[in-house]
Amino acid sequence: MEQALIDNDIEKVESLLVEGADPNSKTEAGKPLIFLTESQEVIKLLLEYGADPKAEDEYGFKIEDYTDDEGLKTLLNEPRKPTITKFVKYRATVKSLKPTNKTRRQRCRVEKS
Repeated sequence: MEQALIDNDIEKVESLLVEGADPNSKTEAGKPLIFLTESQEVIKLLLEYGADPKAEDEYGFKIEDYTDDEGLKTLLNEPRKPTITKFVKYRATVKSLKPTNKTRRQRCRVEKS
């Protein structure tokens, strides 16, 4: 993952994230992975998969402390909804396909009547 971020290889980064790589993991030096790139597209992808935009390095600095790019600072500070994992998407789809049943309490009332 580290080399893909350094190379700004968005396809490789995305495939690693889809396979389950943790966007909040740290390098051996203790820096969050988001610090390894300044590409807005790659950072946006990391944020979509749940990377913490306020992650700090070993000295307590955030990524926005290291950049002068206003577009990147805006991207890091906007509210976001992380991508839902495959399992949750699957559960939601399966659940939505099932016909809605009465609750247990409602079934008991019907049976007692």
